[in-house]
Amino acid sequence: MARRSSADYYPLLARAVAHLRENTSESRRSIYVQTETQLVRELRALDPPPPEAEITSERLSLHEAIRRVEAEATRSRLEFLVEKERDPSRRKRTGAHGGHPDYTSAAAEDYSPVSSSFKQASGLRTVVFAAGRIALVITFVVSGVFRLMDVDGSATMIASKLSPLPEPIAGVAASVEATLGMPLAQALAIAVAALEIVAGLAIATGIFTRSAALVLLVFTAASIYYFHNFWGLQNAERSDQVLGALSELSIMGALLILVAGTRPHASDASDDRAGAYVRRI
Repeated sequence: MARRSSADYYPLLARAVAHLRENTSESRRSIYVQTETQLVRELRALDPPPPEAEITSERLSLHEAIRRVEAEATRSRLEFLVEKERDPSRRKRTGAHGGHPDYTSAAAEDYSPVSSSFKQASGLRTVVFAAGRIALVITFVVSGVFRLMDVDGSATMIASKLSPLPEPIAGVAASVEATLGMPLAQALAIAVAALEIVAGLAIATGIFTRSAALVLLVFTAASIYYFHNFWGLQNAERSDQVLGALSELSIMGALLILVAGTRPHASDASDDRAGAYVRRI
């Protein structure tokens, strides 16, 4: 079955709207619902019935026609308001709407019977997405707090992993230590703790999520290299570090999803087509 264009449905909708006694958003919405319900009923009554994908395609064409009717209703309403402003006496000769469409609400936006359920599902996805962000970064925030509570211990661990520094870097490290007035390892411990806390809270609250996730992604990759270097170990110690590296790699995977910019309302390939066409309205 070839998909009809919006032009096929537009004349029917325009005629029905033109014959409304009161052309309001509610009355137009009622026509849209009745039209779509009847369309789906007739399509599914065919023998054999068309595939659901073709039914969805027809509904999309109907929605395009609805948007066209609503656009004209908006234009008509605006022209009426402009004329009324130019001729104040016209208010006395006409009613509240003067036979012109009431466009105080978007009839085409939420007329669909499934729109309320879709909004509820979208709200649930947003909550779940926020809970996932918090669960992901809580380990970074807590780790940063613990580092600040034991700066000396964190500095000792960092120094053991960085020593000895290459000659060129050692000179730079000496300059940094002279400027800050503290050992490089201690400065790095404080900086790492601040990075974990700030970036973690940014992701948890949804502020600069992608940038913060990218920072933590690089940080986690560095921590695998320096603190889970299993390739230089043997036996049980090697196994422990392999598991630690894999755990960090899993966190990197979650951070990559955030860097990619996945949204809570993004459609999945397994989502039904009905949800897709509702989002287009």
